[in-house]
Amino acid sequence: MNAHRFRMLKAAACLGCGLLFAVALRAQSRPDAAEGESPERPHVLEKVVVTGTHLAASAAEPVGPVVVLGPREIEQAGAANDVLDLLRRTLPQFSGNRNVGRENANLQFGRTYGGSGLALHNMNTLVLVDGRRVAVSPAGASGGDEFVDVNLIPLAAIDRIEVLGDGASAIYGSSAVGGVVNLILKSDYRGFAIAGHYGVTDNAGHYAERSASLVGGVAHGATSVTVSVQAGDSDPIFQYQRGFSRQPKAQTTYYPGVIDVYDFATGANPLYVLKPGLNAPPAGSATIDDLLAQGIYVPASLADVQNGFSVADAVTLMLRQRRRSATVRLDHKLFGGRLVLFGDALYARTDSESQLNAPPLYPFLSTPYISLGLTGATPPPPAGVGSGYLLASSANSPFSPAWLDQGAPADYSAGKWVSAHNRFVDFPRRYQNATTLGRGVFGARGRLGADYGWEAAANLNRITLDYRNPGVIDLAALTEAMNTGAINPFARTQPDGALPGALVGTAFARYVSTLDSFDAKLTGAPLTLPAGTLSFALGGQHTREALSAAPDARSIPAANGTIGWAGASSISPFAARRRIDAGYLEVRVPLVAPAMAVPGIGTLDIDVTGRIERYSDAGTARVPKFSLLYQPGGGQLTLRATLGRSFSAPQLFNVYGPSSQGFTGNLDFENYGGGSTENVSFQKRVGANPQLQPAKAQTWTAGLVFAPRRIEGLRVSVDFYAIDETGGPGVFDEQVVAQDVELRGAASPYAPYVHIGGWNGAPITAPGQLSATAAANVYLDLPVINLAGRAVRGFDATLRYAKDTTSAGRFDVASTFVVYERYRVQALPTEPFYGYAGHASGGGSGSAGTIPRWRASTTATWAFRGFELLLANQYVPSVTDIGAGGSAAKAPTDVTAYSTFDVAGSWRFDRRWLRGCKLTLGVANLFNEMPPLAPDAFPESNVDLGTYPAVGRLFYVNATYKF
Repeated sequence: MNAHRFRMLKAAACLGCGLLFAVALRAQSRPDAAEGESPERPHVLEKVVVTGTHLAASAAEPVGPVVVLGPREIEQAGAANDVLDLLRRTLPQFSGNRNVGRENANLQFGRTYGGSGLALHNMNTLVLVDGRRVAVSPAGASGGDEFVDVNLIPLAAIDRIEVLGDGASAIYGSSAVGGVVNLILKSDYRGFAIAGHYGVTDNAGHYAERSASLVGGVAHGATSVTVSVQAGDSDPIFQYQRGFSRQPKAQTTYYPGVIDVYDFATGANPLYVLKPGLNAPPAGSATIDDLLAQGIYVPASLADVQNGFSVADAVTLMLRQRRRSATVRLDHKLFGGRLVLFGDALYARTDSESQLNAPPLYPFLSTPYISLGLTGATPPPPAGVGSGYLLASSANSPFSPAWLDQGAPADYSAGKWVSAHNRFVDFPRRYQNATTLGRGVFGARGRLGADYGWEAAANLNRITLDYRNPGVIDLAALTEAMNTGAINPFARTQPDGALPGALVGTAFARYVSTLDSFDAKLTGAPLTLPAGTLSFALGGQHTREALSAAPDARSIPAANGTIGWAGASSISPFAARRRIDAGYLEVRVPLVAPAMAVPGIGTLDIDVTGRIERYSDAGTARVPKFSLLYQPGGGQLTLRATLGRSFSAPQLFNVYGPSSQGFTGNLDFENYGGGSTENVSFQKRVGANPQLQPAKAQTWTAGLVFAPRRIEGLRVSVDFYAIDETGGPGVFDEQVVAQDVELRGAASPYAPYVHIGGWNGAPITAPGQLSATAAANVYLDLPVINLAGRAVRGFDATLRYAKDTTSAGRFDVASTFVVYERYRVQALPTEPFYGYAGHASGGGSGSAGTIPRWRASTTATWAFRGFELLLANQYVPSVTDIGAGGSAAKAPTDVTAYSTFDVAGSWRFDRRWLRGCKLTLGVANLFNEMPPLAPDAFPESNVDLGTYPAVGRLFYVNATYKF
């Protein structure tokens, strides 16, 4: 969809608002209102579960494991702005590191550009809005995650959320491996509702969140219009504001006053720190021994250097976010309702900001010998190795060129490589993301006689992501400033006026993702069988997807892989598109019905679906699905089972994208000769693969629903799920690569992907080379490939009991459990499966985040007259921290159990002008529980912020006024 169509969507939203109020004025005096109908109270039509099938259910229970969160559950969750927060609070099935939201505020999580992704059971999950796809986040155009950003779907506009815990590619196509989340927007809404939310914590930083919304709807004759407007803001939280992250394991050696001296002859790489009280070493032709003898530098261990600077002061734990959205829905009935024209438009914008410390700088001292060996050029290019260079003969150099060269032997076996560690601490890097969604759906549906129906619609989506990165350093300007003497990289502080000038700048890029589709469906009931009507759905879809990136010139990598900014990400221009044509057939056959009086069988239905989906760039996928629903006589017990195949098409960037360059996370590994190397970061490049194939999965579920008549109000559901995925795309785990290459050298299967001195530098020839080489001189070149996959087994269970009493009101208790009997990951087809259930892990494609053996969410409510009291509990049992996991797993350490309680009281007013007003006062995390420590798995913050929130106790007030 081009920019013109995007502007037309915004215009349509404005037009819809105008039409709403025009209809509202006319409807105020309509004479044909039904007797007893109150225009003061909203009225929502009865909803039917639709996710997981194209056909209307023939039984009271769906054939697949579907959980529905209606208006009541959404309100009770207390999440005012974020769909992901809502789901994590209510459904423990959303566990693991693929469920990332506002905590994507540091290096380990900052891969979604402020967006929020959903992953049921930590597997690929399809997100739909009103049963249709949404364009994926443009973050994928930089090599980031592929996900639907649910940050852009306003909670105020959502009527209910349907979660299908079953693979459903036969129904919906790609990505429906772990399940489907269908966000159903409000429609045919009657009346108006104004709502507001404010929450604040008494912990350090006094984090606060705010939101306000208006939802309204009117109808006149055959036309109904529903609109919503919502705005919300939330504050950031910084690492230093929480005790668990004030001293993260991932400290640094890159700050003013530190140097390292690498000896090419011996491989030694000691660190030295400038004497306290000195701003800079004296210029001159000295050696490190001279400076040590004079007391100008002192030797320091890695631990001493890392403890000399705190990275927590400037790093965010949670993003600052600002959300604005508007939706319009119109329905118009013709010919007595036999034809319905419908359309909706959604406009949303999310602005987010996170922060890191100023970029680490490590310019090296350059002589003709050193520069030629490291960069192949004399002098090296401005954006060469590290972050610029300082000529050894310049005024600020403390070392002798002759000492550095050590006679400049032709075989490059001697010499000293000196790097000055620095960063301009007053200029932290900020990551600002403005994401804008424009979406329009326009279609019609109707009936062809009594037995057939049809629907056709166009679905247009465009998302733009404007990314800005203030605080990065212009490498050419830095190199010039160092060699003219304006900047001294060996100094703790720089002269007044030296910064920022043209030195500190802003990297930027615009990413765009579009999805345009047309779908048509025919449903019918052509045959009447003894057990009921055989029904079918036949449909097709044509889709065009596109993804692009347009970065600034300095972010584009040069031929040697370097970029013009220090501290920025490598971003290449990118544009790709694909076409997808799909067709499907679903048939439901009722085999037994209660009226047939078959002993032991009340209802028996079978549902068969097949789908073929052809990609212009990734071949053809053919997937079936079989479903069975069985109810014994009486209908109190329902047994259901599904078996099918699913797939996930490779994302466009992984097929067509350029190589992206940056740094690994902070790595720890055991040294070949003994000891360990900790918190080092290597150069890393990830490249696309045109031969990438879709990931494939086989899924099956079996479950039961029990609602005994003798215990009215009790409902128990238990569903077993099994997912076997193969060929999932990903890159080698950098932690695994580092550890295996260090210990096995050239014998490691990863050795061909590691080089010394450059992307095409010297190969790995022996064990121990990584620990003996300066980190900035190690290069990991990791392609995207079809890795092996995952094997997941477990149970989802829900127990609910509701009791109405005449004298004491209504009691309602509900508990939802997820059990991971197995969560196994195979990082490579040549490696064994590693178990992650019951563990916390982090690091790469083989990691899983926190996957507890089980997890529970419980709510209890009591409603009496206009008052309602809520008590909720989230429980995560103890897990073990295993670092990166897999073959690089650390010795397990205990991560304590985590339990939080929420309490809230609501009062619904019913007197005079307060009628329709509801006020809620609540406290989330009543006892101010903080996340348990898992520093090996999550070294940047010491905790898993996706599983354990960083806010702590939050006091909040909600107010709603309906009229």
